[in-house]
Formats: sequence, structure tokens, C-alpha cells
Amino acid sequence: MEPTASTAEPAGEAPPRVRKLGCLRIGLGLLGLALLGLGYWYFSLLHARREFLRHAEALVAEVESERPRVPEEENAAELYDEAFRLYVDPAKCGAGEADRNRLYSIDKALEVAPDILAGFLKTNESFLAALRKAQERPSCQRPPDLRNLRSTYRGYNFETRHAVRFLSISARLKARAGATGEATDLLLMALRLTGDADAQRTLLSRTLRSACENLAVAGIQAVINDGDLLEADISRLLTSLRRCETDRGNLEEHLRVETAFALRAYFGPLVSGEVSTQELLQLPGVLNLIPGNATTPPNDRERLLATCKTVLWQRGGYAVRDARFCETVMRRYAAAASRPYPEALDLAENTHNDALRQKEWWKLLSGDLLDAVPNELASDASILARLRAAQLSLGCRLHRLKFGAYPERLAELSEKFPEHFKTLPADPFTGKDFLYKRTAAGCKVWSVGKNRRDDGGLSRADRDPNKREVYDEVFELRR
Repeated sequence: MEPTASTAEPAGEAPPRVRKLGCLRIGLGLLGLALLGLGYWYFSLLHARREFLRHAEALVAEVESERPRVPEEENAAELYDEAFRLYVDPAKCGAGEADRNRLYSIDKALEVAPDILAGFLKTNESFLAALRKAQERPSCQRPPDLRNLRSTYRGYNFETRHAVRFLSISARLKARAGATGEATDLLLMALRLTGDADAQRTLLSRTLRSACENLAVAGIQAVINDGDLLEADISRLLTSLRRCETDRGNLEEHLRVETAFALRAYFGPLVSGEVSTQELLQLPGVLNLIPGNATTPPNDRERLLATCKTVLWQRGGYAVRDARFCETVMRRYAAAASRPYPEALDLAENTHNDALRQKEWWKLLSGDLLDAVPNELASDASILARLRAAQLSLGCRLHRLKFGAYPERLAELSEKFPEHFKTLPADPFTGKDFLYKRTAAGCKVWSVGKNRRDDGGLSRADRDPNKREVYDEVFELRR
């Protein structure tokens, strides 16, 4: 009799059904772990978004609480708005295109046809009277809405620039006519208006202030070269310029305000999802995801890839990372701006270089914001250099008025006019004294400018328009 084959399972081995159940349990366990991890990741993203939005709101509240409140009866903002509504543009005064262009330039304004120029000034007499009324109030404040992306753009208004330009042109005409006291009054109004232009204390309002200060300094240069200012006129201008420099301060506060604005109004709607993917793709920084350009527009595949990256950036938590990175670098910029020039410029440049070394793909929007700050600081230093050069040039004219000649060196100003120059102002780009030389017609005071190189007093007017070199910041007395 032959032995039969045994159907029993080998000892220690589980039946197939049991093995299948075991594999199923393991698979379900792994799936559960994956779902648990996915849920944890999702709720972590929600928590990070909520925490970021809460932090951005707290930052705005902190900035707003630190802003001093001006009583309504002391605030000139509304009166300025009423005055600006009265301003009549040269185009509405019968000026043709050529005359309009000249009236936008302090240096060329006197080339305008006499009847056109007289009509322009006459038509704006009510505007000038309204400006005087506004400046009877001691201060000006326009608190921005840091939760609204578009609100701060109202901080830059061309009416303020027109007003400073109008005052400077009027002052130059008064100086030409020998009315130096009236010319000085108009310049003092222009300098007061430059400070009030920065009522929002944002980077954009600071840009407006810088543009107005540039015009005011050009007006002072025109008046001092066209008229014979008296000692009292020079003293009043020097006092106002020093006050203007003191009031403007550094950019630390502006950068802190800008940080709060960027996190709450710029990144906030993107993190919360208020801005859609398609709207997000229209923002400047995001366009870097699309490799096409004006001559070779992106194809469908490139657009799809950019859309996928944008969705991942917005929904995958990278928007919060980008915003946090932006805040970190902006705080470093603010710390740099708290230092005196030129140390602030060096620290800002180092901060910018450090940020550029970190080239993660998810830094879509922070790049555009952060790249602009070093240029803002350099432009701010340029305007400060022009304000200080104007002070020194007025001191040189005062020296000629009292002693019959311009000084041999700038150090004589602190020796002979200690009431105005206890210490000589330093060049913001070097931290050293301004450069100076006497010329056949008068004298020149200059800063080395953004390139931090002495170009021998070569001014913007002397530069080659076909080149983009940055030359010295020069204040020249031509007689």
C-alpha cells in the first residue's frame, strides 16, 4: 500500500487566508498612517496660516499704536487737499506743449513766454493763498490703511510735487525782481511742504518727500544764483534746512511700517486665499516662473507649469515661508537704516547680498520687495547730501556777503559762523567732509554720490545722457 500525500500545512506557517488578512491589516495600517500624516500636514498648514494672519494683524496694530495722533484742529491734511483742488495746471493756462514742459522744470521756467508765465502765476493766486492757510496749522498727518493694498498708493500725489515746483518757480521770479524776502518766504513754504508730504510715513510717501526736497533744493539754488539774498534771508533758510533734515530722520520707522503693510496687505490676502491663482499669476514676482519674454511668449506647457508652482506656493505653505523670510530681511534692513550713513548703506548692501544667496524657488514675491530697499536707502542718502550741500552753499554765500569773498575751505564756516555750523555736516556717502572748490564765477560744494567716487564735481547736468553713470551731487554758486 502506497503512502498518501499529507495536505496539512507545514509546522509554524499560517494558512493563506490568515496571511492575506495580515497583509490587509498592514496595508490598512499604512494607509491610516498616511492619512494621519496628511491630516496632520493639512491642519499644520491651517494653523500656520492662522498664526501668520494673526501675527500680521498684531504687527499692524503695533505700528498704528506707536503713531502719534494729531488733533484735527492742528492737522493740515484736509486744508492741503482743498488747496490742491485749486491748482490750475499749465495746460489750462493757455500754455502750449513746449511751454508746459518748461513750466515743469525750475531751470527752464523763465524761458516761457512772459504772458503765459504771468497768466500761470495769476491763475494760481487762490491756490497759493490756500497753501498759506493750510500751513498755519502746525503739522500734517495722513494715517494709511495698512490692511488695504491700494490705500498707501494715495500717499504719492503729484499735486504736492506741483505745489513745490510752483513755489520754487515763484520764488525764483521774486528773486529776479529783487524781492528776496518774498522769495525766501516762498522757499520756506516749499520746505515745510516737503516735510508734510511724508505724512503717511511709508516708503512711498518718503519717495514723494525726496522728490519734493529735490525740487526745493533746485529752487534754493536758482534763487541764490538769481538774487542777492540778505543775511536775514540766508539765516532763515539755514534754520529751515536744518529743521527739515532733523524732522526727516532715518528710514527705520518707514521700513517698520512697510514690513507691517507687506505682511498684512500684500501677503495676507494671498495666504488666506482671498486672491485667486489667476490673480496671483498677474503679480510681478510670479511672472519669473514663466520663462517666456516679450518676443517669445510662454507656451501652454510653461503656463501650466507656472500655474502648478503657483498653486503649490499658495496652498502648500510656501506663501507663509516667503512672507516670514520677507519679514526677517526687512527687520534687518530696518536695523541697518537705524545706523548713520554711510554705515547704513553698507549694512543694507550686506543684507541684500545675503538674501540673494538664498535662491529657493518659493521666494516669489519677497524678491521684488527686498530688492528695492537698498536703492531706497541710496536715494535717501542722495537727497540728504543735497540738503546738506545746500546748507554749506548758503554758508559760503553768507561768507561772501560778510567778508567779500567765498571761503578758501569749508572749515572756515564753523570758525566764523558757529551759530549756524557748530560742526560741518558730513557727506552721507563717505562720512567725511563735503568736497569744495572755488571757481572763476563762484564755488562748488559736492558729495561723491551713489558711486562713492569723486568725479571732480561733475553734476547730473554735465553727464552724458547716453550713459547711466551716477555722478556727484553738486550745489554750484555761479556768481
